[in-house]
Amino acid sequence: MGQGSDWFDDIFAGDPLRADPPQGADRPGSGSGGEPPSVTDGFEDLFVDFDEDDPQAGDAGATAADARDTSSARLDAAQTAAAGPRVEPTADEPPPAEPTADEPPPAEPSAEVPTDEAPAPPAPDEAAYAGEGWAGDEGTVPQEAPWVSDIDTSPVPHREMTGLWLTTESDRESPLRLDGQPIEPEELDLAPEIVDRLLDWSDQWRAQWDEAQGWLPRARIGDYEALGHWLARRVKDGAGAVEVTLQLAHLGRAGVERIAAADVRAPLVVQLSNAHGRRFPVVGDFVTDSGVGSFTAELNAKLEGWAEHFAAHMDPVLGWGDARAARDHATFAGELVGEMTDELGPDYRVELDLWEVLGVLEAQGPAR
Repeated sequence: MGQGSDWFDDIFAGDPLRADPPQGADRPGSGSGGEPPSVTDGFEDLFVDFDEDDPQAGDAGATAADARDTSSARLDAAQTAAAGPRVEPTADEPPPAEPTADEPPPAEPSAEVPTDEAPAPPAPDEAAYAGEGWAGDEGTVPQEAPWVSDIDTSPVPHREMTGLWLTTESDRESPLRLDGQPIEPEELDLAPEIVDRLLDWSDQWRAQWDEAQGWLPRARIGDYEALGHWLARRVKDGAGAVEVTLQLAHLGRAGVERIAAADVRAPLVVQLSNAHGRRFPVVGDFVTDSGVGSFTAELNAKLEGWAEHFAAHMDPVLGWGDARAARDHATFAGELVGEMTDELGPDYRVELDLWEVLGVLEAQGPAR
């Protein structure tokens, strides 16, 4: 070999398969004829050729077949044992009775097949859903809330009415009773405009309330209640020292209110406040000489103009674009509160909510 392959020869120097045999000797497995070695040389013990004519080879094949038959027989026996023994009816035991036409055949036990479906939830507890209703076989069954039974909407009997009562009735025009007996507004020497309002209140009840159906569609319940509270105070001031009791007819006993003297009774709150999308910036039920929920035409126009100024200069996202517009808005609101108080009278208190300018005026400083 050349000099460049000496390192390769050194690596395999100890390998007997690569070592050069002595001169005159054959390579292992090459034979004397110089034939190439077989791939099975040296492994003769692992490769056995079976000759069909050799009786020993035939016995070995038969032994392997018997082993396979024995394994199959054992497998069949195991499956038969798992299925259970087969019980043959004996001569002493009668055969099982066949089901008749009137008697249905016995149900065969069915094995439960596991599924991935979640188990059905338990039936709802009706007591836990009181007031909300729960779905049963016949649809959603409304349940009465526990607090409903605490509200008594039954009308107060006339024999229980002591003093002067103000309440509407479907079969009477006058809404006044004194110690349970019907009286006319003129008998109390009330102002003519109060008498007209009393009759209007009674007409509204009879036109918008049905004894069987309750409030009819398009009924103005808020106006009815606001006018009732306003009239009760006006009747109390006109009647003098006589106590006045208001009963809102649709609420029955739950709508009974005692009207105290003018100098001690709490006023009703009306709020002046803006909101995006609201045309009239007054919140609360009230009555003035101009009507239910209304001021004079001049004051109504000012209120609507104030709301339009808010919508034009107060962006819902960016806020006020001009600090001067915010200051003018707050100044004009103070004037509106004074005019509203004059028209509402002592039965109401006007509250101002200027949420839209909070933080704006403080940041800009006083007007120059």
